[in-house]
Amino acid sequence: MLDLQPITLTRLLDRLCANGLIERRPDPNDRRANRLYLTLAARPLLERLAVLGEELMATALAGVDRAAVERMLAELATMKENLRQSHAQRAVAGPAGE
Repeated sequence: MLDLQPITLTRLLDRLCANGLIERRPDPNDRRANRLYLTLAARPLLERLAVLGEELMATALAGVDRAAVERMLAELATMKENLRQSHAQRAVAGPAGE
């Protein structure tokens, strides 16, 4: 969903953990995995971000019909999937489209 490379995501999680916004806990079923939990310190920040996000979307979508927004989101999702499939096909084909 985030379209991030694993190393980028790991660095982001490391920073969130260092800032006390999340904590890693061992997964009870998989020794190799950690589960992520929000800390109490993160909650006010998330609430503030939610409000800012709603304000930004209201500004961006002012005067746009709800049905048009839903169509646009569906079309963007289609474009994203087309790009994913194209990338996957190229990865399978190997270098220079072999």
